[in-house]
Amino acid sequence: MPELDIENLPLPELPQPQDQIKQLSTALTKDFDLNDFSNPQTPHDGCTPIVGVPGPMGEDGRPGQLRIINREQPLPPETPQVRATVVELMERPVDLSKHLWRERQGAADLLAPGSIVADNYQEYVEQLEVTAQLQWEASQPLSGFEASHATLYLQEDGRVMVDVGKEMWSLSENRQRNDLTEVAITALVPEAEVLDLVEGGFQASGDALNLVVIDLAGHSGVLDTIFHVYYRSTDRHHLDTPRGNWQTRYQGEVPAAAITQDYNRFSLNLSQLPVEPQYLRPGVPVRIELVVTRSLGQQSVTKTLNWQETTR
Repeated sequence: MPELDIENLPLPELPQPQDQIKQLSTALTKDFDLNDFSNPQTPHDGCTPIVGVPGPMGEDGRPGQLRIINREQPLPPETPQVRATVVELMERPVDLSKHLWRERQGAADLLAPGSIVADNYQEYVEQLEVTAQLQWEASQPLSGFEASHATLYLQEDGRVMVDVGKEMWSLSENRQRNDLTEVAITALVPEAEVLDLVEGGFQASGDALNLVVIDLAGHSGVLDTIFHVYYRSTDRHHLDTPRGNWQTRYQGEVPAAAITQDYNRFSLNLSQLPVEPQYLRPGVPVRIELVVTRSLGQQSVTKTLNWQETTR
């Protein structure tokens, strides 16, 4: 078999880089007219070019938060809240726990120079532990809430609060019996009924000018109610003008002495407000805006009622 002379074999002709660049340039020029991209309405293979926009500027991240735990053992797990049915929380006590932290300043002084950290830091104090049990003292019968869920949660001040859901307002109090914290629900009001208020009329009796508000849901014995009034009046010949020329004669809270409550009926004696007598006399057009604030514990909400009458 003859031997191959590898050194003298002919080499294939390879395209020069300049030729490849020239061919690619020719193809691009043939397939695309780059000038067309100046017109965003010009289609290119079914696609419309998208004009870019500058991106938003970056923002500095928040500095780290330092927490100091001055103890060798890891922190024990905490159980700041327990959720169960009302009956389950009444039948047996539950153990609640919460880590307590102290806010301090000067975190940078505790770290190496150049450390980037928030100046305020937290220092571990202790774990608060409470055993709690739910008690039912609301006016509503328990039978309607046995299957409902509630949450007992521990606050940093050691009080145990109860949450019966967003649809229900509740009022509770803590009582200590030996090592057990009893959490008594003393009042419950459906949130949808808190503002079930209507105008009961605008009445004049002798020198008294009374505004009546009625609580249709009947919760006024439980809820705290505050009235804030805007008393405005005008002249009769201004009633037909676009703005009516209404002037504010009084703005502020209705004092308790001017309010008479008969179960779920409130009567507000506006004659006891510091309003000049001529704006309370019969025949005066008045516009009254009454802002009613109703609250139960830390829960509060407002409703506005409006009247436009002529005093009689």
